[in-house]
Amino acid sequence: MLVIAISGCSGSGKTSLIRALVKKLPGASPLFADTYASDYCPSTVDFPLYRYLPLSDAERCQKWFDEGFPEDGYASCPQLVQDIRELKEGRPISTPIPAWEGGEHRIEPGGYLLLEDAWAHRSELRGLVDYFIHIGVPLDIALARCIQRQVRQKDDIGRLVNFYLTVAFKNSRAVNQPRAHHHLTLDGLRPTEALASEVVDWLRAAGQTTG
Repeated sequence: MLVIAISGCSGSGKTSLIRALVKKLPGASPLFADTYASDYCPSTVDFPLYRYLPLSDAERCQKWFDEGFPEDGYASCPQLVQDIRELKEGRPISTPIPAWEGGEHRIEPGGYLLLEDAWAHRSELRGLVDYFIHIGVPLDIALARCIQRQVRQKDDIGRLVNFYLTVAFKNSRAVNQPRAHHHLTLDGLRPTEALASEVVDWLRAAGQTTG
């Protein structure tokens, strides 16, 4: 199973890109890291990261951000790592909660695994992810997209802005930086379909697609 990690800050377009890639890559399955609990956010299943992370958890993240978002920081996610390992070894998994927007609860091995994970650079994923693809986007555009999403979903904008100013800005700034191990960096200002086509063309050139 070919594992492709899509990273980028909240509002960069990760979910939209994965939805588009699922349509373009035969046998592709999405996997969202936000549906797993991490060491610093054990309530992830109840409070998916960013939109619902309680502000009381902010202090638990602060040291990590202040230290420059180290790769072996506080976002370790053992169950996510184990599930990817299971798929790579040919065994199916069941995600902690059904993947968003109609995704399958059970994922069978084979084809492509499209992992959405803002922190895909963390070292515990090395050796499990075949390709790292990063979406870069100006942080003001990313925040505007998050606000749009809050409005669309009728969520509390004030809560989002407060969380962004107290914690998430440092997170987004760190996540938004390209890293040496990224195989492909995308311009998040381009249309989603154009980005999906770029990824498919890049995979084809690398000999990882058919047709």
